[in-house]
Amino acid sequence: SMLKKEDMLYGSIPSQIDEIVIDKMVAKNVLKNGMIIQVGITNVKDFLGLEVTLEHLGKFKIVGITDLESPSIYANQNILLNIINNKTSNSSEELTSSADISPKQFVDYSYDESNYKLVKGSLPVNDYEIMVNINNEYEMPLNKVIKDKVNNHKLKVVGYYKSEDQNNYVYYTNYNTMKYNLINNTKNIVVYSKDEEKTKELFLNSKINLQSAYELDKKTYQEENQDSLKSTLIICGTILVVSLLEIFLMIRSSFLSRVKEVGILRAIGVKKSDIYKMFAGEIIAITTLASVTGILFMTYILYNLANIDFISSMYMVNLITILVSIILVYLFNLLVGLLPVFMTMRKTPAQILSRQDIN
Repeated sequence: SMLKKEDMLYGSIPSQIDEIVIDKMVAKNVLKNGMIIQVGITNVKDFLGLEVTLEHLGKFKIVGITDLESPSIYANQNILLNIINNKTSNSSEELTSSADISPKQFVDYSYDESNYKLVKGSLPVNDYEIMVNINNEYEMPLNKVIKDKVNNHKLKVVGYYKSEDQNNYVYYTNYNTMKYNLINNTKNIVVYSKDEEKTKELFLNSKINLQSAYELDKKTYQEENQDSLKSTLIICGTILVVSLLEIFLMIRSSFLSRVKEVGILRAIGVKKSDIYKMFAGEIIAITTLASVTGILFMTYILYNLANIDFISSMYMVNLITILVSIILVYLFNLLVGLLPVFMTMRKTPAQILSRQDIN
């Protein structure tokens, strides 16, 4: 329900409950494993039509691929909790108390009818009812509650099943009981809301610890990068200041050899504006041939570095940064190039030609 037609890069939005959509980022992460290339999957579009098998839920067909720059898989919301439960049910830490020896795996019976056969009793259609493996018949009597709880309610055994799965601790139950168990045993739950402030107020009034995922991630990111960013800025700032100072001294040194030329031009009546234009033109020409060429060359190098996976996060090249860099170089070169001219032009032609440090 979060997807729109225009979000689809390939394929279409699912119309059946057993159809899913993956993001381009998911496909790229899978392609990093060289084994999948050996079976003929070489690009993102090749994932269309493939099937993914989930234990207890069967097969899901990939019918679409998005490019929303998020490592997400999209499924029908009616089966989404079953998929999440199927994933987390493999973790004994989340579903087993410290007193238990074996993990209890809660499965929605309505989505697993082909994997079991009811041999005695009835299906667990009501909340907090379960169907257990026939191997547990003697220790878990029919229509009796057991010590295991969900949402602080003891579970009632209403049926026995047979299955090829040898795991005696798979409990078949209804959707609600599976959902309650999943929520109770989840350490962190992410809530999406259209009204953030109203949602915060609701949870805080219920004495539930609530944190903004954006603010929490932002704070963590800032703390992790603060020290490295500070040292990087100091190093870059020092290099920048030294580089600009060297450029200024080079241009000033070059201009000193032409001070006499400026004095003669002023003595024969050339306007200040014309002299500024002459030097500005020279600066623009030199900057175009030297600085801009260097920027474009480094852009090419950084662009190729940004395509290398393990260092791609260190570099980013786009049109805006290139244009801003070129504009700043022109402005700085014009400033430091015309500054010595401006200081000299403040004097009279006689004062310029009488300087002792020029020939």
